[in-house]
Amino acid sequence: MRKLFPLKKLLPYLLLCLLPVAPAFAAAASPAAAAGSLHGKTVPELKAAAAKGMISAMMSLGNIYFTGDGVPRNLPEAVRWTRMAADAGSPKAQLIMGTFYVSGKGVDKDMKQAAAWFKKAAAGKETSAMYTLGNMYQSGIGVPKDAKKGFDWFRKAADAGHTKAMVAIGICYERGLGVKANEKKSINWILKAAQQGDPEALYIAGYKHYTGQGLSKDPVKAYQLLYMAALRGYRDAYSLMQVVTNDLKPEQVKAAEAQIKQWQAEAATEAAEDPLKAAPKPQP
Repeated sequence: MRKLFPLKKLLPYLLLCLLPVAPAFAAAASPAAAAGSLHGKTVPELKAAAAKGMISAMMSLGNIYFTGDGVPRNLPEAVRWTRMAADAGSPKAQLIMGTFYVSGKGVDKDMKQAAAWFKKAAAGKETSAMYTLGNMYQSGIGVPKDAKKGFDWFRKAADAGHTKAMVAIGICYERGLGVKANEKKSINWILKAAQQGDPEALYIAGYKHYTGQGLSKDPVKAYQLLYMAALRGYRDAYSLMQVVTNDLKPEQVKAAEAQIKQWQAEAATEAAEDPLKAAPKPQP
């Protein structure tokens, strides 16, 4: 398996890609999030609602000025309205403030300020903030380096269902980062994330099934997991799939793809009942 990225090198990428600001605004300031009360409101109406303390209106204004939706794009104004919501206690706004300070959008880049906002968001149970703090403590960016604290933040996020944090815990157990190395626990956390469809976890589990490192050597299972990782856009899975395919007989590939189709059919059935369950869930 490719060497897992050193966390210090990976961190800036993780932080910048963790929570794109515009989608975060969309989730926090959508009509659904505002219980429909802000749908179709004009900017003056939103400002009037924000003046009365309506956090969803503040978030909507932050989104409008960030995207330039109907007004000239104005990042400092987006930050001002988002900060107002954050100061009013919105964990989502606090998370977005952290991303502003990481990316330097509307403010000067400041990793210490970013960490401070992420801590506030984490206190409000924002799992993405917990996960980001885990990376920051593991790497010593914005906070004093403390692998144990980093692991603890990953664990909090993972316990709340954050699959990337589950993968991070698996890596920590594999490499002894902030915790005693333990291959069995590493595998268990990777499999837990893979069962929930995390693409990197699927890739790692697929590799381990292919090589027999920590999991049974099973090229058919490896092919299935790598296929699912590739479907989710994990690039490394494509190249490894080609290697695995060369070791399989045509009938094995056919059987593997039949199982994948079954997972997809099961997912489609679940999606008809609950759209949040649309992703196929392989069993590593």
